Amino acid sequence: MISGFLWHGELFVTGRSDEAAAALQDAFRAVIDQFDTAPHDIVLVQPAAIPTTSSGKVQRAKARTAYLERSFRVLARFRTDSAAS
Repeated sequence: MISGFLWHGELFVTGRSDEAAAALQDAFRAVIDQFDTAPHDIVLVQPAAIPTTSSGKVQRAKARTAYLERSFRVLARFRTDSAAS
């Protein structure tokens, strides 16, 4: 069972709410397709917000901390009812 994971991807969204909604729906479907489980929380953050090393690798511990502390500037979010607490 997967308890949590960070899926890092980049996309260009101009800021229109319909584009953000479509990106969230696409991400939701992609997680289901790849992992056979539905995500509880999908967050679109500002460009370059995910902490990386000098070689471009995601700093997962720092990203997790930023997510848990809600310190990312969230552009759009999808949460299921079970994740709302």
